[in-house]
Amino acid sequence: MMAMFSIDTLGVLAWPLICCALLLFAVAGERLCFAVWAVWHRQQTYSDALNLLDSNRECGKALRDEVLALHLQMLSTQWLRGQNVLRGLATVSPLLGMLGTIIGVMAAFHRLSEHRGAVNPALLADGLWQALTTTAVGLSIALLAAVLAALQNSVCRVVLQNWAAKLNQRSLDMAGAKVAAPTLRAALASAVAVLLVLVLVVPITIFQRAQARTTG
Repeated sequence: MMAMFSIDTLGVLAWPLICCALLLFAVAGERLCFAVWAVWHRQQTYSDALNLLDSNRECGKALRDEVLALHLQMLSTQWLRGQNVLRGLATVSPLLGMLGTIIGVMAAFHRLSEHRGAVNPALLADGLWQALTTTAVGLSIALLAAVLAALQNSVCRVVLQNWAAKLNQRSLDMAGAKVAAPTLRAALASAVAVLLVLVLVVPITIFQRAQARTTG
């Protein structure tokens, strides 16, 4: 097992693959620390978004939506940091592994061509073992990078969509409160007008009819 992961087994592309693995571990560690921090401060982050929305209460809904979208975009950029690195590793690592496999196979057949006498199958098997190991390592790095990128993207999308729905509902409530105030005043004005009609017009009508009967 130790020989499987030795530098000599990976051939000429050992150090590029090792650099990819170290970069993957560095990004994964940084993202893990940030995830712990984000979970610990999630309520404060959501409260900041609510305060931002409340501070723009007097603005129109269109402007509030733009401010909210910009704020969520900044959060998304912060939370999805490292996505390009992970996707790059998921693309480059298998190619490095395949290149190492091709180089290893070429070297194995070159050794066979220089071998004199009966062909020893162990000689070919050793070359193929070294060649296929690079592909296995490259695919392992790519798989981990792709899983981390997909997980990070999914969590970020779910959380931000949930927050966006709640904040949009809050913005709609603000717009509804502003729209409801003039409607209430209009209803009160209508009620006052009807009351004035009842108080003034009806007694005048009754008085006119009574006077007409008296005259008649």
